[in-house]
Amino acid sequence: YRRLAGERALGQHAYHEAVGHLQAALNAFDHVRSQPANGDPEDTVRWELEVCTALGTALIVTRGHGVPEVEKAHARALSLIKGIDDPATQFPVLFNLWNFSTSAADLTKSKLLVTRMSEVVAQTDNDEMALMFHSARLRIAFFHAEYAESADSVRQVLTLYDALWNPDLSRRYAQEEPGAIALGVDSWRLWLQGCPAQAATREREARELAQHLDSPFGRAFAWAWSLASLQFRGETAQLERRASELHRHCAEQGFPTWIAWATFFEGWVVGARGHEAEGIALMAKGLGGWRGAGLRIAEPYLLALLSETCLRAGRIDAASERLAEARDRVEKTGERWWEAELHRLEGEVLLTAAGDGDRSDRAEACFRRALEVAGRQGATSLELRAALSLSRLGSSPDAHQLLGEVVGRFTEGHDTADLRAAQTQLSLIHPPTDD
Repeated sequence: YRRLAGERALGQHAYHEAVGHLQAALNAFDHVRSQPANGDPEDTVRWELEVCTALGTALIVTRGHGVPEVEKAHARALSLIKGIDDPATQFPVLFNLWNFSTSAADLTKSKLLVTRMSEVVAQTDNDEMALMFHSARLRIAFFHAEYAESADSVRQVLTLYDALWNPDLSRRYAQEEPGAIALGVDSWRLWLQGCPAQAATREREARELAQHLDSPFGRAFAWAWSLASLQFRGETAQLERRASELHRHCAEQGFPTWIAWATFFEGWVVGARGHEAEGIALMAKGLGGWRGAGLRIAEPYLLALLSETCLRAGRIDAASERLAEARDRVEKTGERWWEAELHRLEGEVLLTAAGDGDRSDRAEACFRRALEVAGRQGATSLELRAALSLSRLGSSPDAHQLLGEVVGRFTEGHDTADLRAAQTQLSLIHPPTDD
């Protein structure tokens, strides 16, 4: 009864109610296990596995992706499938463990789980498993700054998604909505790779798809990707509106993960408008909530934004500390998609701090390191930022030519904040003539 009641509550998006029923069902399985065998043990194992999967999903929604209770539910599920040689049973458990590991930024384990999922998918001709495998692969590749691999899996997801999507899919896979997630991740990738207009299109497509989703949590997840996309492009007014909408929706539904995410970006907007102290407080609150939900993924990016706001507020020590945290996370986790920006910001912090006479040389080294990392990764938008910082430094004869070369690679998005700033810098170096 408790199992069915919990699954019914989950299907109706009554997540808190579902947690109560499903936890009681697991307790009942513990009691049954202590009694003499009665009925088919394989059926009992499968029912228990369904409860573990459903409970993990309900806990993600109500507590957060990376809290210990989620790991416990999925670890229990993993122990149950050891005696089951059925790819269709094994795969969702592996995916949900991947989801937990990625949320916690344990990307080494995540990559191993992606490999295991690939092996399971290879044993079958199951399009649903292929869809969810590519949904995982596109994200792990993105976080490692392996953009060609990420783009390939985005194409696979979008090819499979329309024919396969149904409400049961998200219930089996932690309320994931693979189509909206693929579009959201691809909007980030496209911006990084110097295609801001295409990124904006992807972001709109993700939001449009989200409007048709049955799951309130799935809609929140889809909307969350758009906040960073807007921040990348410096679209402050839109970001303020979207962050407020997400915050309101998640407060009504009780989704702590995305409340924290929305709060962080609300703080970034406040800081960007010149109220740095208030913005820093909100960003710190959002980051604390993110970590409180067990999430450590995207920390280098969030810490970089917080550092930059501290720098504008004149809090040099705080800016330096946040950057040190971000660099430490990159080295510990391998999450490298924002790495170039950390090097650039280190140079900006050095320039702002008073003291040593060699800070200009050290800042230039940071900017060149940012250029090297961004170039190797194919992150043209971060290469542009690094080239702009180097040009503004004014100590290198090749810096202005380099900035012009990077700007020349952009074929779209010339009205975005970064490209406008670069064009302004170039016009100061080579002012237009009346000829």
